[in-house]
Amino acid sequence: YDPFLNSKDTLIRAEKNQYIQLEKCVRKPRYGVSSSLFLISDIAAFKVLDFSEDGFGTISDDFVSSNTLVQVILTTTNDQVERKLKNMLLLKFNIQVKWSRRSGAGYKHGLKISGLTSEQKDFLLHCLHAV
Repeated sequence: YDPFLNSKDTLIRAEKNQYIQLEKCVRKPRYGVSSSLFLISDIAAFKVLDFSEDGFGTISDDFVSSNTLVQVILTTTNDQVERKLKNMLLLKFNIQVKWSRRSGAGYKHGLKISGLTSEQKDFLLHCLHAV
């Protein structure tokens, strides 16, 4: 018997409240990507699977170890978003690899945005919602 079978939102809220009471970190909301969004660097190309205010969930053909700092260029098939980010000098930024793990024929990576102000992150997040 699962009392939350038809109300998973209630269960998620209860878990978040428990984490807050225990003073544990609650992850920021993650948003899926519906079109092609890539982070390109000298050492790897990362296909973005999802993103949050602080970073990206990605997959790549190449393994990149944790704590690696990399400068990336964001590319997308949405020209309007790419222009907005270029005008704000946000197509290029630094990321830090937080974790890496094998996934099928590739590697999934958790990437944290590094070196941007909260206003820049907000603008980037706003633009990425349009992708």
